[in-house]
Amino acid sequence: MHIEVLPVARELLLSHQPGEKSSAVRERVQQARQLQLHRQGCVNAQLSVEQLREVCQLSASDQRLLEQALQKIQLSARSTHRILKLARSIADLRQDTQISAIHLSEALAYRNLDRPVM
Repeated sequence: MHIEVLPVARELLLSHQPGEKSSAVRERVQQARQLQLHRQGCVNAQLSVEQLREVCQLSASDQRLLEQALQKIQLSARSTHRILKLARSIADLRQDTQISAIHLSEALAYRNLDRPVM
C-alpha cells in the first residue's frame, strides 16, 4: 500500500491549531485491532480466503463496483483479496460493521498508487 502525502500548506504549518493527537490515532488503531481479533481471531491481514468471504461480504451494488474496478485495472486474485482486507480495515477504523463503497474506493485508491505509471 502506498499513500501520497501532499506538502502541508505553510499557513497551516505555522498556525497554532492542533491536529489530531497521535494518542487518539493509536487508540483508534488498537480498537480496530481488538475488534478484528474478537470477530475472527486474527487481524485482517492474516485472513484466509474462507474467512475473507465471511467477514468481507458486499452488497450487490458494492460487488458490481469492485468487479468494474478489477476489470478496469486488471488485478490478480491476490490483489483483489488484499483490497478486500484493506477495505475491511478501513471500515474497522471507522467502526463500520459493513464494508461499503466508500471503503472499497479508498482501498482501490491506495492500490492505484501502488501501480507503475505508464
